[in-house]
Amino acid sequence: MAENTDTQIIFGIPDEWKSFEQRNLLFFERFPNLRAALNTAFIRTGFTMEPINRFVSFYERLCCEDFFEVLLCCGNGYGVAALKLLSTLYERGVTLHEHPEELDAFVDFYHVQLHS
Repeated sequence: MAENTDTQIIFGIPDEWKSFEQRNLLFFERFPNLRAALNTAFIRTGFTMEPINRFVSFYERLCCEDFFEVLLCCGNGYGVAALKLLSTLYERGVTLHEHPEELDAFVDFYHVQLHS
C-alpha cells in the first residue's frame, strides 16, 4: 500500500472553531488567566497520602477535564453535548460542596457503578 504523505487528518470542525472564537472573543482574551489559575491549582509539588486529600485532588482534576470537554464540544458546535457534560460538572462540583457528609456514599456508589 502506497503511503500518502499529503494526507492530513483533522478532528473537529474548523468552521465551527472560527465561529466559536468570533462569538467568544472575551473568553479567548481571558483564557491565559484561566490557564495560569489552573496551573497554580494543579501543578504542585508535595502531596499528602491522606485519602480525603487524594480524593479531592483527583476530583478537582476530573472537574477540570469536564470543563475542557465542554469547551471542546462548544468549539465544535455540539452545544447539546456540552449541556449534558455541563450538567454532570455542576452536579460534581456543587453537590459534594453542599453535602460533604455524603462523601462516603459517593465513593461507595463509584464502586457500585464499576460492577454494574
